[in-house]
Amino acid sequence: MNENVCRRKAKRMFNKPDNSQATELFPLPEQDEGAKYVVIPGPQKGYVALQLPNGGLQILAWMSDDLRVYGTDQPISGVDEDTLPQLRIDPWSGIPDTGSIRVYDPKQPGRVMTIGEYAINGGNYEFRSLNADLGGAIQRSFPVAEFLALAWLSSYYIPTLHNKPVGMGAGRMTEVFEEMMGMPLPDAIDMMIWKGATNNPDATDFDRYVARQLVEAGAGQLRQIASEHDLGFTRLGTKMFWIFNIDELEGLQRDVALATEAAMNRLSFVDLDARDIDDEMGLVGTVNERMAWKSTSDALHMFAKHAKYVEGASKRPNQYLSVCGAEGMTGGPWDISTRFANLCESLMLMFRLEYRFDIDLDNGAMVINCTVPTPLMFPGSGLTDQGWVDLRAQRPAHAASYAMRLAALMAQMAFMSSVRLTKVTVNCLSASLSGDCVLSLDFDRMPFQMATLHALTSGALDNPALDTDPLAIYNLIKPSKYSLQFTSDRGLAPCEPLPVSPTFASKHLPVWADERELPAALARLLSAKRVCELDVMKDEGSVSGKEIWDIYEQAEDSPMTAQMELESVAMQLESEEMDHTDPNVKPLFCERPLMRALVALDNPPAGTTYRKVPDALYNVHLLLARIYRDTGNFEASIKHSRQAQALSPTTPQALVEEAVTHVDVNDDFSTAIDCLIRALQIASIPADVSFIYYRLAFANWQQGNQKVALACYTQVLQNKNMPLYQSAAREVSQLLDEMHDYDEIMSVAESTHVLKNAGIPVAPTSQVRELIAKSAIGLVDAGFPRAADDMVWLLGRFTEGDVIAAIATSLRWGCGEEVAPTEFQSGSQEAMLDELKRALDQ
Repeated sequence: MNENVCRRKAKRMFNKPDNSQATELFPLPEQDEGAKYVVIPGPQKGYVALQLPNGGLQILAWMSDDLRVYGTDQPISGVDEDTLPQLRIDPWSGIPDTGSIRVYDPKQPGRVMTIGEYAINGGNYEFRSLNADLGGAIQRSFPVAEFLALAWLSSYYIPTLHNKPVGMGAGRMTEVFEEMMGMPLPDAIDMMIWKGATNNPDATDFDRYVARQLVEAGAGQLRQIASEHDLGFTRLGTKMFWIFNIDELEGLQRDVALATEAAMNRLSFVDLDARDIDDEMGLVGTVNERMAWKSTSDALHMFAKHAKYVEGASKRPNQYLSVCGAEGMTGGPWDISTRFANLCESLMLMFRLEYRFDIDLDNGAMVINCTVPTPLMFPGSGLTDQGWVDLRAQRPAHAASYAMRLAALMAQMAFMSSVRLTKVTVNCLSASLSGDCVLSLDFDRMPFQMATLHALTSGALDNPALDTDPLAIYNLIKPSKYSLQFTSDRGLAPCEPLPVSPTFASKHLPVWADERELPAALARLLSAKRVCELDVMKDEGSVSGKEIWDIYEQAEDSPMTAQMELESVAMQLESEEMDHTDPNVKPLFCERPLMRALVALDNPPAGTTYRKVPDALYNVHLLLARIYRDTGNFEASIKHSRQAQALSPTTPQALVEEAVTHVDVNDDFSTAIDCLIRALQIASIPADVSFIYYRLAFANWQQGNQKVALACYTQVLQNKNMPLYQSAAREVSQLLDEMHDYDEIMSVAESTHVLKNAGIPVAPTSQVRELIAKSAIGLVDAGFPRAADDMVWLLGRFTEGDVIAAIATSLRWGCGEEVAPTEFQSGSQEAMLDELKRALDQ
């Protein structure tokens, strides 16, 4: 904020400050000849002033107790809360006696730039770094007021006095990235290109390097792509960037987005390397273009570093072997899968790595499909002693060399995941897992250990001279078999993947077609004898689940017509059910495969198994319950809700329908709360949990249980991506207006405590989590990955990081062709969404 604004919002004093105790400041190299700056006592930390030739003082700034400096030419005692300082210092979190020095950009009010770092030594403050010329002051320490004054004068006041930009070349690269991530992606990209590619006198070497990388990546085309697709980006825990929703893109659009992501990752490596130089600050002014290019080149040639990291990380205990009370078999498929995925997810790679894999422990084999970058994603120019040179003609060879190096690294991660693996096949696919195979290599364990591994760890593969000679890299990594074809520019042409054992495909049969017997422990846990009994998705009823929804939707304006048709269908389906007479085989509907893992919640007698009922039977009861509720027939609605509940003991929607009926027909919030609590006891999917808490919050609010209602809303507001978030935020604001003890939502810990005291479960419950984990891990270790994939997906939501979620697709498809995404045919999910819309309209 400029000085005029600071004066306008200042709290004026009418007594002039005492200048008899003025302390002359250490002279700065860039202050005007003859100028003498002083600190004078005053409110809080006092004033910065210029001593005039006549002995008087001209006030320049006021310093607050919270270590902020505000420009002013009048004595003041403070400022309003919304007044921005010109300079501030803040302690680092978790690092005692050190902190950052920051200025506010006068050209962009509100934008803060880190310009240096301070340390406290013996009560005095000293500069560890500053993006300004301090002269001899850099080697001294000062009382806090003098320190603040010198920092402000050198970095803000004197540059402004000399018409120089404040913070020229200042700020941390992380602040630049954070500013970009707070903007629409196309605007962020265009801003950085404009800053560095135009004749901008304020542009730093970093700005120009950023612009070069983005322009060469074709990032300017992202605006058109983003107008058709909702793109954004974030920075992962590995410090690499990730453009999300990129899976929606195909062809050149995907290539451009991935090339932009790779360009941003090059900048991330520049940031990390700068931190090694400037004491972890990563300041924009730390690097020049030559240093930035060296960082990029080093990041492209760090496979020895990756290999040594893999070697060390693979020796650590597997933190994912035990999850939610379930434990995998040491050396089994779960152990190997999570070890391998953990290594992949923790690598710091310039280019996005997507992968699928499959394991055949009986034959000691593993197959990996992984993505490799296209030529477009590599830098288009490089910096030599003679200046920048065009590298575009070399991009195909660079991409081929990278693929060779990555294939060797992927094989190392596989071999390091288990000593039981003796053969690894790596298929490199262009840009996406559905892209062309451009390289397929087999590695045998002992030759790999004796030759390939040495080439990896010794740095031989990282020789930049090999970037244009992928054949030389091939000769160094020594695969036992290969499938590849070079193009005239030394790039890679599409090729056929090497053949693999049919055993891999046999592990990924559709669940309904897999008649293998389950081990005894899994059979007891899942109340099933064979894998095919776990299927809940193949709908073979005489009427499909979708047809029931079609009847309901087509007769939306004529509920009596829909009621008659659905009652007729219900009679037909119930008649067909009479053919099933075995009392030990219970009918079951599950909205998703993962809910099949929860049948123990139904407390089945020993010897009980389950059979899938037609989706239509469940849907017809669910929709008749809704129709009768809308027409005021309470008894009939409750009857059909409970018939749906009897079919779906692990799916919460029918309980939600009953709760809605109690409220809509009888204003009976108390009974509705009981139904919703029962629904929470079996709820597993995040969207279901959020919806039930939302309903439960409103019901408790109406019952006068404001604290419990706030606890429920707190649970809903934990996930901003849920459809109910905005509605819940509005409602909780109204609730807080009625409450006297709270002015904001609870902490998660307090919410959990309140819910438990009210007899409301914290969902998903520990029992649900444990059943999901035991089923998922047990099925994977027993050799039934296809049956486990949906359970593993949910298990990934229960754990931090991406490791468990990353293996779900591999469990479903392995490295075979992905036929289609999982489709949930039931109609229960549609019911939940429809009910959601109705709730939001109320």
